[in-house]
Amino acid sequence: MKGLLISFAIALVVGSFINGYSPGTPTATTAEPGGDEVITANSLATQDATDSSFSADVLESDVPVLVDFWAEWCTPCKKMLPVIDQLATDYEGRVKVVRVDVDANPTVSDKYGVREIPTFLFFKNGKKVGKLVGITPKNEFVNQIEKLTSADSPDHG
Repeated sequence: MKGLLISFAIALVVGSFINGYSPGTPTATTAEPGGDEVITANSLATQDATDSSFSADVLESDVPVLVDFWAEWCTPCKKMLPVIDQLATDYEGRVKVVRVDVDANPTVSDKYGVREIPTFLFFKNGKKVGKLVGITPKNEFVNQIEKLTSADSPDHG
């Protein structure tokens, strides 16, 4: 278990470095009593899926789905939230954006091999067709989504 945690921490640091992560001002914040600013992981533009609702929310969707696997304690997950929210808004009606809390939903997280967070999986017609991991530029999501939503897009990518 200790080795897995160390590997996870190294992957986060390396992934953040490779993707050009730099701390900035969070866009989704709330004021806690006492005036402290806290990054929130709640989103209005996305919907939550659970172990029990994943099949209906994702696999049975009639539009492609972007699934964000995250956890409340994960700072990179929170840093990605504004990007995920923007994608949900930009592609409303064409792509469904769903978030899965890995701590509360271990079954679906294990089923799809989620070992690092954030992990973003793309589904079309009930099949996993793409994956991004870590802090990722918006244009990489746009490229994946455009492939999935083009009229001649195959079910795999």
